[in-house]
Amino acid sequence: MGESTWISVHEYAGHEASVTAICWAPWEQGLVLAAGSSDGCVSVLTRVVEDRWESQKFAAHEGGVTALSWACTGPSSVLADSQSPPPKQFLTGGADQWVKLWTYRDGSYKPEPMHRHTHWVRDVSWAPSCGFSRQVAASCSESGSVMAHSRETGSEQWRHVEVVKLQVPVWRVAWSAVGHLAVSTSDTMARLYKEGQAGNWESTGEVTEKGAFIESGERSISS
Repeated sequence: MGESTWISVHEYAGHEASVTAICWAPWEQGLVLAAGSSDGCVSVLTRVVEDRWESQKFAAHEGGVTALSWACTGPSSVLADSQSPPPKQFLTGGADQWVKLWTYRDGSYKPEPMHRHTHWVRDVSWAPSCGFSRQVAASCSESGSVMAHSRETGSEQWRHVEVVKLQVPVWRVAWSAVGHLAVSTSDTMARLYKEGQAGNWESTGEVTEKGAFIESGERSISS
């Protein structure tokens, strides 16, 4: 067999500054890609047929878009309805300190300001829907704050809980399949958290720069 090669199938040059975040929509939504830019705008690219793409560009954050994450639309999603397809939704974070929820309605993406940090939002991440009876997402900030955002089935109100406030900037947040939250910071550490039964968040351990895992109890004993 010969070597496989990669070819360009589409290029989009609609932004006026660097592209800072890209994310594919869940496969149930079709071939859809969202991109955020330092120009403050988001573009959503949708493949209509094999060689034709449509784009929608709109202003999202003053100072630039820093992060983007699509909502999960799996079978456990609280917004999934057997009678209709799940809505297209994604989160963005920006230099204006806002986390925003975007929902596709009536031919365009409508914004909902969801939470405001006290510094740049560095990342947003939507949790997998498997095992959840609600929507859950996380965001993190240059200020060191990590927030968990959740919305119960049938509710329009989001609940915002601070997972942790660190003394260093937080760069990334990522979910495991069972709902554990990983947080990476500027001090070369990765920290792990899980939600307790009372809705509070607990540290389960840290991963050092060399890859060693230190459980929370071990660190408290050695320190």
